Formats: sequence, structure tokens, C-alpha cells
Amino acid sequence: AIDHTEQLKESHRELSELYSQLGNFEKALIHQKQFKIASDEMLSTEQDKAMMDALTKYESENNQQKIALLESQNDIANLKLTASRLRGLIFGFGLLGFALLSILLFRLYRRIQSQNALISKSLGEKEILLREIHHRVKNNLQLICSLLGLQTEHVSDKVALGALQEGQDRVQSMALIHQNLYQEDNLTGVDMKDYFVQLINNLFDSYNIREDQVILKLEIGELNLDVDTVIPIGLVVNELISNSLKYAFPGDIKGEIKVFLKEEGDQLKLT
Repeated sequence: AIDHTEQLKESHRELSELYSQLGNFEKALIHQKQFKIASDEMLSTEQDKAMMDALTKYESENNQQKIALLESQNDIANLKLTASRLRGLIFGFGLLGFALLSILLFRLYRRIQSQNALISKSLGEKEILLREIHHRVKNNLQLICSLLGLQTEHVSDKVALGALQEGQDRVQSMALIHQNLYQEDNLTGVDMKDYFVQLINNLFDSYNIREDQVILKLEIGELNLDVDTVIPIGLVVNELISNSLKYAFPGDIKGEIKVFLKEEGDQLKLT
């Protein structure tokens, strides 16, 4: 259509020029007008074509953008779906891991409970056994003490009698240790204050000392000592108190005995 319009336009231009040369200005004007009309039509056609091309290009680009947008939206949807599935897998694995950990912790807790029960049972049995040992040792020492007491009834010699009585007091001091051990909650230590009170009162009774004759003053620290430490201390105190009761108060002389035991640093001080 554009080529035909171009040819028609050129024909009108040539005819206008020819008629103008021949002096036929009327026809030359007519063909000039036709040339103008054809030129305007051609220009309009070209503008329409350019507009159509631009519109087509715009629609094409618009369609491509819509396609790209749809593809982007599709990619976003796919990514969201993948992320959702991944979160689901992570949550599932996390839940599974938590469940497994809970099971392991529960089994470990049950195992620890079972072991603690066995340990408590074993400790209880050992505690009973240890109490029984201290009880039997105390009974054996008391038996020896009683035998020594019976022996004194058949001895008239004062020296021998004194020796038997001293031996009886020493055995009694050790028997008191084991008596305190199986009676107390602490099977490995002796409360020194209670032990000294019992030990010295037994010596006062053994030597028939009246309460108004010799006054006992004790200053014992809050000490809880093991058997290996208490036995030599008990024997030393037994000897000192016995000698004091035998020789320090002849006749009806009155006085007092002071016993001090305290801890100084990593040592024990006995006075």
C-alpha cells in the first residue's frame, strides 16, 4: 500500500510539472493538489505504521515483562515452597533429635537413680556392718573390763590391785570410743566433748571422788576426731586424770581439775 501511494504521489507530481510547462495551470494545480493529498496520506500512513510498530513493540515488551514477572513470581513461589519444606524438615529433625535426647536423658536418669539406689543400699549395709563391728569391739572391751574387775576381788596386794584398776580404766577409755561411734550418726568420728565427759566421770566413779571434793572444768572445742587420733588422746587423758585423782588430793583436800583441748592450725593442743 505504501509503494502504491508513493507511485501515485510521484505521478501527480510529474503531471503537475508537465501541465505547468505546457501552460495548463489549472490541471497542473489539480495534480499539485492530488500530489499534496497523496503526500499527506503517505505521511499519515507512515505515522500510523510507526505508531503501530511502537504499539506492537510496547505490547511485545509489556508481554515480555508480564512473562518475566510471572516467572519471577513462580520462582518466588517455588523458593517459598522449598523454604517451607526445608523448615518442615528442620523442625522434624529437631523434634526427632529432642525426642531422642529426652529418651537418652530419661534412661540416664533412670540408670543414675538405679545406681544411687544400689550405692545407698551398699552404704546402708556397710553402715550397719560398721556399727555392728564397733558394738562388738565395745562389748569385747567391756568383757575384758569386767574380767579385770572380777580379778580385783581376789587380789589383796595394793600394787597389783592398782595395776588392775589402771588396766581396767584404760580398757574402759577405749570401750567408750567404740560405744560413741556405734551410737552416733557419724561412724568415723568421735565428739570429743561428750567423750571426755564420760571418760572423766567414769574415772571419778572408779576412784570414789565426790562432786564437792574435786571440781571438773572442761573446755573442749567443737571437735570430731577419728579413732586413730582419739585412742592415744584418751589414753593420755586417762593416765593424767588417774594420777591426779590418786596423788593430787590426799585425804579430804579439795581442788579442781581443768582439761583443755582445742585446735590450733593443723595441730591439737591438750592441757
